[in-house]
Amino acid sequence: MSETVIECVAQIAAPPEQVWATISDTRRYAEWVENTDEVVSASADVAVEGVTYEERNTVAGPVKGRSRWVVDSADAPRHTVHSGEGIAVVKGMRLEMTLAPDGDGTRYQHRLIYTPALGPLGPLVNLVLRPSVQRATIRGVANLKAICEREARA
Repeated sequence: MSETVIECVAQIAAPPEQVWATISDTRRYAEWVENTDEVVSASADVAVEGVTYEERNTVAGPVKGRSRWVVDSADAPRHTVHSGEGIAVVKGMRLEMTLAPDGDGTRYQHRLIYTPALGPLGPLVNLVLRPSVQRATIRGVANLKAICEREARA
């Protein structure tokens, strides 16, 4: 089964260091990541390499789950990669967040990569899952943009 890539890019009117501070605080993920209902635990306040965190999630529609994540790399304030597990309908979850200076602001790229699980049923499940995750990702990145821009003005 091939990987599914969900990608969203936004121009954020806030400096990369500020956007980085928001995305590296895993405790704040429920504020902006659409599918994160709650960050249940985190092994540290800042997402640096080796930090782990656990979430309660809405997978799609009424389907709930619990995911566990580890920060595989963190190159402040440019790029971080997290790998996750625990959502029954997918395997091999990876989250890549990349920031680049863009004038006075930041170009933010959010990529979620996963492989559908459930063997031969995986492609069918992904027909429903992918559009739902895509919409949630777009809303999540819009939430991040709004938070960072509001905090930059404060």
